[in-house]
Amino acid sequence: MYEAMDLLRAHGYETARMSEPKIPLNIVAMKKSGRLFVLAVRSRLPVPSAAKLYELFTGRVDRLRSLVERVRERIMIWVYSPACGWRYYHVYPGGLRYDLDFPASLG
Repeated sequence: MYEAMDLLRAHGYETARMSEPKIPLNIVAMKKSGRLFVLAVRSRLPVPSAAKLYELFTGRVDRLRSLVERVRERIMIWVYSPACGWRYYHVYPGGLRYDLDFPASLG
């Protein structure tokens, strides 16, 4: 999680850790262009796709998908696995999308 917070700070965000068991997020990032909520997780298994991310973290993904319509803010899942490194996914009500333009999309 601290690596993710460092990356956000490098792109001009102010960051805060979040620890609320009912909401599966652990980073809140803010700057003039808006807020970003992030769930940063690690996996021992490779996570090369959104489908695999959903398979491994179904409960968290479903909870964030239901949350994204209510908070009207960007929500992402950042997942680190030794085989794939960091992968960055946007959360939408209908599912997940890998962010091909990351970190340019942080702007």
